[in-house]
Amino acid sequence: MKLRTSISEAVYTYFDDVFGDQLQIDVPVDRYTSARVGGTADMFLTVNTGQQLQAAVEMAYEKRIPYFILGGGSNILVADGGIKGLVIMNRARNVRFKHIGSRVICIAESGANLSSLARQCIAKGLGGLEWAIGVPGTVGGAVVGNSGAHGGDMSQTLRAATVWEPGRGARVYTNEDMKYAYRSSVLKQEHGRAISRRVVI
Repeated sequence: MKLRTSISEAVYTYFDDVFGDQLQIDVPVDRYTSARVGGTADMFLTVNTGQQLQAAVEMAYEKRIPYFILGGGSNILVADGGIKGLVIMNRARNVRFKHIGSRVICIAESGANLSSLARQCIAKGLGGLEWAIGVPGTVGGAVVGNSGAHGGDMSQTLRAATVWEPGRGARVYTNEDMKYAYRSSVLKQEHGRAISRRVVI
């Protein structure tokens, strides 16, 4: 298989052994973004669970490969030269609701669609995410960027997020730990982290 020079055969095989057909090479990224512009990704990996996302990030870290996590593809512009290294398409979308006494909490994987999650929460009688109806993107992206609309945002909604820190492991971030500001968070300011397992609302 012919690979772009920035990815070695050994690195490709390392990922292919784990992910098989989920891994592709030289994939045009424009088809996965709302702007529909940009070049190709050296390697393009689709993950379907939080555990797979966690594994992919840790493998990239071990091999010192630059990686970029792609969710809904909104508000992203890809250069014509493409993306070097690994693009991880986050399709970890599991959502569940849990009753704790008289309360209901929502536990969602980071690849879940934000607007769809808002509608599910309303249907379950869980308030606080109404502002997200019609807002594009994924839950993970919304948590990192403190997405908001109509006077609400993630800083008013998030209870906690499980974050995978490459080389260190999992850590639970509370709302306070996120250090939210307008369209920003500690995760946005400090690169090299990936929300992997779950977000609690």
